[in-house]
Amino acid sequence: MKTKNLIVILLFLMTFLISCQSESDIYGKWSIEDVQMKGNTDDIAILGPALSDFSYYEFTENNELLLYDSKDELLQKEKFLFSEDGSELLIKGSVDQVVKIKIISETEIKLENEGCIMKLKRK
Repeated sequence: MKTKNLIVILLFLMTFLISCQSESDIYGKWSIEDVQMKGNTDDIAILGPALSDFSYYEFTENNELLLYDSKDELLQKEKFLFSEDGSELLIKGSVDQVVKIKIISETEIKLENEGCIMKLKRK
């Protein structure tokens, strides 16, 4: 019985440590490497001008998502939370949204919502 409890506790700790590792991997500054639109291609025309003044994202340890322009001026500030399994971000701001997140490597992550897939590269 003790062995079974120990295995359950170890599995829980491993899951917890893996999710903490993935959360800490996202902290820092990220520039957009690639954007792929889903569905309606007209959205690209709308997205283009919005991205032209945008420079990078920053995910902070205080769970803030900061968006900066090319002059390093803050454009927008949102709060974010990780899902329990670490596979999604809940971005809380002017419009709440859920974004799937996949950490590809230490220097690359992928964000996906219903409208687009965005690859980010560590800045």
